[in-house]
Amino acid sequence: MAPRSGNQRSTRRKSSSSASFWWGFALLTVAGLLFLSLVSYSARDSDGLPELFDGRSGVAADNWIGKPGALIAYALGTLLFGRWAALGIPLIVGIWGWTLLRRLLWQRAFVLMAVTLSASVWLSSAIGLLGALGAVDHAALFHHEGNFGWQASLWLVGFLNGIGAVLVMLLILIGGLALSVAGFAGLFERKVHTAIDRASRLKTPRVPATWFLWRRWGEEEQREEIETSLDTDPESGNGHTTAELQNLSKSRAARKTPLARSQLAIQIEDRSGYVFPPIDLFNPPRSDDESGMSPEEQQRNSVLLEKTLATFGVQAKVVHVNPGPVITRFDLEPAPGVKVSRIESLADDIALALRARGLRILAPIPGVAAVGVEIANIKPATVTFREVAESPNYQSSASKLTVALGRTVSGEIFVCDLAALPHLLIAGTTGSGKSVCVNTIIASILLRATPQDVQLVLIDPKKLELSAYNELRNHHVTHRPDLSEYVVTRPDEAVKVLRSCLVEMERRYDLLAERGTRNLAEYNEAVRQDAGEGDEKPLPYIVVVVDELADLMVTAQREVEEPIARLAQLARAVGIHLVVATQRPSVDVITGVIKANFPARIAFRVAMKVDSRTILDTNGAEMLLGQGDMLFQHPEEPAATRVQGALLTGPEISRLISHICRQSAPRDKLTLPVEAEEAGDAGTPALDVDSRDPLFMEAAKIVVRTGQGSVSILQRRLKIGYSRAARLIDQLERAGVVGPFDGSRARAVLVDEHYFDIHDEQ
Repeated sequence: MAPRSGNQRSTRRKSSSSASFWWGFALLTVAGLLFLSLVSYSARDSDGLPELFDGRSGVAADNWIGKPGALIAYALGTLLFGRWAALGIPLIVGIWGWTLLRRLLWQRAFVLMAVTLSASVWLSSAIGLLGALGAVDHAALFHHEGNFGWQASLWLVGFLNGIGAVLVMLLILIGGLALSVAGFAGLFERKVHTAIDRASRLKTPRVPATWFLWRRWGEEEQREEIETSLDTDPESGNGHTTAELQNLSKSRAARKTPLARSQLAIQIEDRSGYVFPPIDLFNPPRSDDESGMSPEEQQRNSVLLEKTLATFGVQAKVVHVNPGPVITRFDLEPAPGVKVSRIESLADDIALALRARGLRILAPIPGVAAVGVEIANIKPATVTFREVAESPNYQSSASKLTVALGRTVSGEIFVCDLAALPHLLIAGTTGSGKSVCVNTIIASILLRATPQDVQLVLIDPKKLELSAYNELRNHHVTHRPDLSEYVVTRPDEAVKVLRSCLVEMERRYDLLAERGTRNLAEYNEAVRQDAGEGDEKPLPYIVVVVDELADLMVTAQREVEEPIARLAQLARAVGIHLVVATQRPSVDVITGVIKANFPARIAFRVAMKVDSRTILDTNGAEMLLGQGDMLFQHPEEPAATRVQGALLTGPEISRLISHICRQSAPRDKLTLPVEAEEAGDAGTPALDVDSRDPLFMEAAKIVVRTGQGSVSILQRRLKIGYSRAARLIDQLERAGVVGPFDGSRARAVLVDEHYFDIHDEQ
């Protein structure tokens, strides 16, 4: 079935919205009439109903709605629930109408209507029980209990006797009130504290099953609404086979093919049963940790710092001390006339006087009229991942891409939102904590996101750091169907995966443009609101993690640099984010193109000042201590923030992965697309002329005449894009015109101009 155009969807949505509005308005009107009829109930109208409808009697009705109102009040009040319990009927009709009018989801409406009906039945039976037990005259209660209440109370008394009937009614009342209070408290909590509620699901539930089920209703109602809408969609057509779904990404038209209804329903069912990893999977912080700088040491170092500066003629006073887990910062207020540069020049002398194993001067502290002197603690503390993940800063964040990084120099919890950065460059020497930081970022995402929320693309040329996440291939880790690896380790396959991310980015831009939305959050919200109107589904975030950029840049610099730069420039709006790490922060790895598109950076300890300037454009990283000590440069902050990274061990990662692997795998997990031309080239014989690009011969002549088999020269001479030029080079290689890929150098040309004479003869 061909996809419907945006205009057709818009017309259908407007028509459906108009019908729902008028039906809802009509039901609200009926509810108002029923309410007025019951409120103005008159016993004289009910007793004299035959005379009221006898045209010859001339009797007028006391009811506000006249004779129809009197009849309605008699039917609902006298014959059914009684005068007051029957008020639940207009309330139920009103909820029905309001749901249609506002186009709300039906799950919550059905719950409210069921609660209202149950309350009406109980109230009618309770009033009838007063008459059945003789506590109140039955004749006086006749108009209040209704026929239903009287008959129900007689049955209860006859079956359970008086005491049993009263106990049963009290138990029903207490249980109903408990469920109602708990349920409405859950609804209120989701409305007012949505972010806190989302984070609280990280912990293992310790509440009664009834409360848990009620909370789950609010989370499942929207998904069940999607299932119902898909089941009743007259234009949905037939579903696709597995082979068809795998070919969706081979062309632009195929990528827009709607998904099968059954597959979307399976995905919804899997997500509704997903159990988030509990926080107790991670090691707790040590309660007997006596690390850090004691108050006595702080006082002694403050005095020594002031004396050392005074020795060199610099008058300054320590105005504040910020003790942290690994370092302690002393805030110095220079005397009037003292240049900040003089304090900076005395860094080595201060370190000598304080016997500090590490010292860094921050001159001045951003936003503070002071100079910061950061001194390493003799006994550094360990910042665990659990203490950061348990903090309100992390748990109250609404973003699925919130990262629990560690603690600042003052001991405050430090978190960041990858979606707001929107990409992150990490660099540092071996053993400085770079790989632990990458694992912390991944674990932070896995802790709060389902496979339908976030998918990971993992590239690990070192074949060691990210290999454990290969077990998540059925959950959070996505891949290209034509590649054998989920965690990509080969440079040539890494290039293909990055190209696939570009194709996925373009596909998402097409979807956003069709919906008229500006970013992924708006698109997903529009899809959820129109769940029954079309075949789209919410798109997950994609986080591309490259653990070692240097290995890729050495073997395929141009092929890697261009897709990374383009993704960094354009992919933010469609929910694709990059985390790129390297242990070699040199200009041939962190090139100007990459650096310009990664405003958010993390620098771990480096060997030289020039490496620090390569990462951060400033000095400072060469003075770090290692073992997780980092400088975090936020794009909106004027200076880098020093953070002690959270420690995440191998066993903790294994426990996290094992918990996720025990979850049911989504049947409709995202896979990276393969371009139709690339897929076709993969299975084409070397001399299959029909499948070659129309520019094949012209490209071959350019390569032979220039003696350079490179993608860039074809781009310039033929004025084509990178993807097409790269495919031409691959076709020339299969035809034997150029040699295999040879790192950053141009491919060797294997033929001369006689090749074209032979080709013409063929």
